[in-house]
Amino acid sequence: MKSLGASLLLGATVRDDGVMFRVWAPRCRTLDVVIEGRRPIALARQEDGMFETLVEGLPAGTRYQYRLDGKHYRPDPVSRFQPEGVHGSSMVVNPAAFAWTDQGFSGHPTSDLVIYELHVGAFTRAGTFEAIVPHLPELVELGVTAIELMPVAEFPGSRNWGYDGVHLFAPQSTYGGPRGLRRLVDACHTHGLSVILDVVYNHLGPEGNYLGDFGPYFTDRYRTPWGGAVNFDGPEAEGVRRHFVENARAWVRECHVDGLRLDAIHAIFDASPTHILTEITTAAREEARALGRPMHIMAESHDNDRRIVLPAGEGGRPLGSFWASQASMSATTARGVTRATSNSARRDRTALTLAGGSPACFPMAKRRSAAFPLMASSFALSLSATTFARSSTTRTISSTWCARPCIFASSFLSISRKFLVAPSSRSATRTFPRSRTA
Repeated sequence: MKSLGASLLLGATVRDDGVMFRVWAPRCRTLDVVIEGRRPIALARQEDGMFETLVEGLPAGTRYQYRLDGKHYRPDPVSRFQPEGVHGSSMVVNPAAFAWTDQGFSGHPTSDLVIYELHVGAFTRAGTFEAIVPHLPELVELGVTAIELMPVAEFPGSRNWGYDGVHLFAPQSTYGGPRGLRRLVDACHTHGLSVILDVVYNHLGPEGNYLGDFGPYFTDRYRTPWGGAVNFDGPEAEGVRRHFVENARAWVRECHVDGLRLDAIHAIFDASPTHILTEITTAAREEARALGRPMHIMAESHDNDRRIVLPAGEGGRPLGSFWASQASMSATTARGVTRATSNSARRDRTALTLAGGSPACFPMAKRRSAAFPLMASSFALSLSATTFARSSTTRTISSTWCARPCIFASSFLSISRKFLVAPSSRSATRTFPRSRTA
């Protein structure tokens, strides 16, 4: 099973002659677009449950809702901006209106990634995308080559971990919306930093989740720890799959992100011949090629399944890299990190030794000719323990655990830059200095 057809612009698309509204709603008999200051306009239903209509002379910035079967008013499930939050009206956005200046940025190969994971709402006092920009030179000085943003898809409230997002195409309004995210990504590229975005495709949050009113997006055949599973392989799943594949495309095409970190893929259930993760990866890489940059796909999984990174010809997905959440608890209690290599780490395992503790080894399927990052998150929202395997060496960077809500890049400037250069071929052991908190 695959998603329906080729890439299709869903939602409200700005054209020269107006705005095309397109939404997949097989559960609806009728569907109208309700625009502020205008009478409701009916969308024409297509055979596959798609509704669409062109509204001439409509500018970007217009607010609208959909009316389902003449009675239920809902935001656009493919909204690019929710200025009033998850329950409010959607806003027409024209991604092409943003003046990108990153044409000279070519991205980073996997082996050069040094990732700093951050939470937009906690990284600065302002808690916005644009408030991060002044700190980018500090991250560059630290030796970081990529930032990873925790989930930013619109969620209820003003601050959240981000894993209960419900509008997957809309960057969080309280963080600055789509314009703020684009300005951050553009600035990162100006400073030579790649941007990886954490996306959640295994479930949606409970509040403001209206997808089920439009179509069979969820199934009770599987369960996740957070609620109903997404219907990737059941009846009418083609339209559901398209929604998520197009979301991956949109983040790359419209926001120029350089990578996606796929949350908890062990909770993504799909028995189809072509797994949804394969489709998502293929689509994201296709959009990245159009921009002339590499696309980094990282999968978080509890299963330690080597098929995550194996080539498709060998039964793999293939996503490219494995994000090791099992290291999280060890990493957050670390007071330092020892860089270590051993014979057991040279092929199928990467050894991460925590100072004052015993070595913790994490399985990682690896081909000799490629390097896959093995990343452990930190509750401190900081660069906690990022391990990079290259040939027979590992490279790790760590900060001590910090309970303070705001972690600034300057907190980690005590880590000498000399430890952040590309790893040498020597098998050596070095203890990184303990970093200070802000």
